[in-house]
Amino acid sequence: MTKNSTTNQARWTLGLCAFLCMAMTSLVFAADDEKASPCNATISVTPTKHSYIYGEPIELTATFSIDRLPYYGGNPLVSTLELKDPHDQLVPRDYGTGDEYLDRILSGTPSKWSLSKAIKSGERGLATVYLQDYFASPKPGSYEVQYDATCPGTSASETIAARGTITFEVEAQSEKQMQDTLDALDRGLQTGDVDKAGAELTDMDTPLILPLLTERFDLLVYRVGAGPVFQALSRFKDNPGAEDLVRCSVLSPNPSKTLPALAVLLKWKTRLPEYRIDRLLHSAEQQVRIATLHYIRGIGDSAYLPLVTGLLHDSDTKVASEAEETKRSIEAARN
Repeated sequence: MTKNSTTNQARWTLGLCAFLCMAMTSLVFAADDEKASPCNATISVTPTKHSYIYGEPIELTATFSIDRLPYYGGNPLVSTLELKDPHDQLVPRDYGTGDEYLDRILSGTPSKWSLSKAIKSGERGLATVYLQDYFASPKPGSYEVQYDATCPGTSASETIAARGTITFEVEAQSEKQMQDTLDALDRGLQTGDVDKAGAELTDMDTPLILPLLTERFDLLVYRVGAGPVFQALSRFKDNPGAEDLVRCSVLSPNPSKTLPALAVLLKWKTRLPEYRIDRLLHSAEQQVRIATLHYIRGIGDSAYLPLVTGLLHDSDTKVASEAEETKRSIEAARN
């Protein structure tokens, strides 16, 4: 896994360390029916504190032990930790662009799998999860979130291995409190735990993060991953700072910036001028040419069609095939 992997992969790397029991407890049970579930998981999730200010990253600690070995079907067993909102109080993250290819680049739309965490069998330790990986920052109030840990069953179905609930409060914020939070994250990016500070910063929903996100942009892309950074930017459509950063990234020589920038622009339904599209379609990177064709299909502007026809005979057969599909899509929409 590279440092520029998708956000869930980047943030959910597990630490194989002994864990300290948290003061707050939650309901946990292990699966006892060996026929129903080939793994025996003990997992609990607790907030790091009882009360948070609005907009602050809500840090959760998962302590886990999955004991059942040997491997199942020749592969490590995987227990999936999923967070649910039983009272419909929260808004799931939505990074959907309308195009499956670009959705994957921007880490997908909310689903069972994007709202979950996979834990391999036999590992013990703890993992940090932020509520805002799953949901937008909750407004002031009292909240209850359910978690389920599922294991693969002996059939195609899955079984619940552990289940519990967490509760926490969100209080109204003052401008000073939010600025103190941002100052602490900036210190973390400069001299502290860059990965943790970056994960927290890119989970926040306030546009106050944009100056810091811009100043530390390259560091964040390198350490946290392009996925989380561009997910954060995608929340601020019509913000000049966010738009400028995304538009500049489209023309980056680094595909790890260009591809998610294209995904964000499609999510925003932002039309790029033909001269920029032409430059992208002539990129030496196959992924950039293909992603640009997907962007064009998503925008559906027939003015791009002359540029698309230039790739119908691209030396890369995958690019040529995508160009043909894009041409058909635009012509069908026009007719």
